[in-house]
Amino acid sequence: MTSNDGVGTGGRKAPGRGIEADIVVEVGAQGGQRLTATIAEHLIPGTPVALIVGNGTPGGAVERCPELALDLGAPRVLAQAIADESGRAVLQRKIPAGMAGRTVYLQAVDMLACSATPVQSQAL
Repeated sequence: MTSNDGVGTGGRKAPGRGIEADIVVEVGAQGGQRLTATIAEHLIPGTPVALIVGNGTPGGAVERCPELALDLGAPRVLAQAIADESGRAVLQRKIPAGMAGRTVYLQAVDMLACSATPVQSQAL
């Protein structure tokens, strides 16, 4: 996995670095893949968190945090979760067969604080 320098564009604030995500691809028992992102950086319990997928061009935004300049272009919500009582959120999504062999660019967003992780690229 790689990350960029986290500099946002478009006149909006750059992504905050209040959260970090461990994003991994797991191979399931039937050969299917599941993308799992664990955010364990002391989120406020009940905080909504989204895993965003997009292209490698900075400047996108998510509807709930329009002032947050993501380091992704054409962002789409891939998965959502709510932080548990320990401040941890786990986001999971089955990977469609058509995405196998591709590289995707991901950011996790704390939708309460409007802060984001650095971009991570992940080969599927």
